[in-house]
Amino acid sequence: MSDKELSKKIVTLIGGEENVNSVFHCATRLRFKLKDRTKADKAALEATPGVITVVESSGQFQVVIGNNVGQVFEHMMAETNLQDADNPNAKKEASSEKTNVLGKAVDIISSIFSPLLGALAGA
Repeated sequence: MSDKELSKKIVTLIGGEENVNSVFHCATRLRFKLKDRTKADKAALEATPGVITVVESSGQFQVVIGNNVGQVFEHMMAETNLQDADNPNAKKEASSEKTNVLGKAVDIISSIFSPLLGALAGA
């Protein structure tokens, strides 16, 4: 499956672009903040070729893709009206969630270490 096809499939399976408050990516993951988590089909996403797994953490719906996440993200931005959450010109998130500084710090730390938990537990 090409990066362009994968980006379209992901948008469809997360409930469409109207279900997305914000999206950004890190080195291996697309990180979505969804309006309604129940509209996303986690099982279908995990079964999609090109998707390694799906993680729900820190109020984010994270689709793990791997090293080609940048290309998938670029196709997603070009094909939809979604805004890059890291872009200073992006729309403000319409979420009513309120997070404090401590909550954000815990979210960042947990998202950094969550991929390593399996290896640490095995060791």
